[in-house]
Amino acid sequence: MSVIIPAYRAERFLAAALESVAGQTHYDWEVRIHEDGVYDNSAKVIDAFSAKHPGKVFHSSSVRNSGVSRTRNQLMDAAQGDVIAFLDADDLWLPEHLERALAAIERNNADWYVSAMREVDAQGQATGPERFPPDVAPNEMAASLLSHNFIPTSLAVFGPRVVHSNFRFDPNLKVGEDLDLWIRLLGADLYPAKADRVTILYRRHESNTTNDPVRFAEEFAKVFEKHLGNPNLPSGACLRGIDIMLNPVIRMTRWRAPHRALCANFRRWRARWRPAKVSSSFLKKNR
Repeated sequence: MSVIIPAYRAERFLAAALESVAGQTHYDWEVRIHEDGVYDNSAKVIDAFSAKHPGKVFHSSSVRNSGVSRTRNQLMDAAQGDVIAFLDADDLWLPEHLERALAAIERNNADWYVSAMREVDAQGQATGPERFPPDVAPNEMAASLLSHNFIPTSLAVFGPRVVHSNFRFDPNLKVGEDLDLWIRLLGADLYPAKADRVTILYRRHESNTTNDPVRFAEEFAKVFEKHLGNPNLPSGACLRGIDIMLNPVIRMTRWRAPHRALCANFRRWRARWRPAKVSSSFLKKNR
């Protein structure tokens, strides 16, 4: 079992995330953590944790930030386990997370696993109800994700069939890279087992919310643009997603940044008039 943790300015919450790994009832794990740019004292936190768990923690770093997709891909390539569990450096696992994930994958002959979660604040206090993956058929799950990405990365555990495939996060996507990967997995008939108990505390705080909603929408629209020709998604779903993302951009930038409004309008026009490349090789080309 390989635990993948990308770290970017992660010092504040990293120790708690690592201790939630150490507290797992399934103890046969390795942690692979990469500092994507050295901007704080995360290395000291990692070194202290590594000293308590010799031989189980593998730490790397880069001077400059290269993005979370490249970081996760690098860690996945280095992982030694047949199962990969993702954990963001500000989230927490409850003690049975890994044990329940492995059991669910085996029991259901599933390819991967999606946990359930509860949002907490910076102090770890619950801020909302428990949230479970929706009860939808496997062939309807991608369409459901398009309307709402209910799988933050820390909820995902990849079984051996996914680990040994060539699927990786798309480094060209700055946001929504997880949604893109889930859609591609489902399109390749790689289906998850779903949790019946919360095992993730998903931390919502000021540092992981966007302070530039225009840039966020501009970037997220790229996920929908990428999948315009995806034969496994409902006709028109990606067009609606592009409109949902870019219409507010046009409204917010029409006067203060008209070039951005013009670009967003062009992207909406292009999505409607560009011939959709629908073919059976779509997913192979977009692995």
